[in-house]
Amino acid sequence: MSSNLNQQQIIDIAKAVAEILKPTITEIVKTTISEIFKQQSNSPNDSPTINTPWGCPPLNIYSSNLSSQCQIAQTINNAIINSETIKAKSLRAVIEKLPEVNDEGMVRSLVKECGLEDKVDFDSIHRHPPHKNNKSNKPRILKIPFSDTKSRDIFLYSFRKCVKSLPIVPKNITARRDMTQYELNILYNLRKQAYDLNVRENLFKYFVVDLEIRTMSHPKQLKVKNASA
Repeated sequence: MSSNLNQQQIIDIAKAVAEILKPTITEIVKTTISEIFKQQSNSPNDSPTINTPWGCPPLNIYSSNLSSQCQIAQTINNAIINSETIKAKSLRAVIEKLPEVNDEGMVRSLVKECGLEDKVDFDSIHRHPPHKNNKSNKPRILKIPFSDTKSRDIFLYSFRKCVKSLPIVPKNITARRDMTQYELNILYNLRKQAYDLNVRENLFKYFVVDLEIRTMSHPKQLKVKNASA
């Protein structure tokens, strides 16, 4: 059988790949551009290089945005290469700070409260990383795979309300979507920024949702830890 594809087959494949990657590429490119502009504002004297990395489109060597354009192109290339990983992540929610006890029972309670019990693959619920670090007391994150992205998003949107209505669930746990390493780097950076802003104002005012710092409409006083005698 010939391995050559006709023009229509190529178009059909391209459309299918674009449809699969549409939401994740949009999010990744958005956060990439935001991060690049932040870096540029911190380094105004950096001069662009003429050598374009592999995968970048032909660019104007006099453009001050050369580095930015290359980084965006490389990000899109990486998204296409890792399309299966990105697709899998688009179906998963991540719970943080949940004690490592009765994972399936806790998840069943949460998703049932959210009306999504039939949308979860309970056999594939797992902790990450696979092996616990004995030097750390922090619970590993818990990954929950859903049957579709819409159900995952409904879970994340309803999560806080569901936690409040379940007495057996710890109230300090948080949930987010499963992210790529690049997105996680941005997330941790934003959390650090929000923490520093809160400390500076002595208020719990700033918090991070997905990859965005938001402001509470009614800030709360920061809790002061009692110093040991």
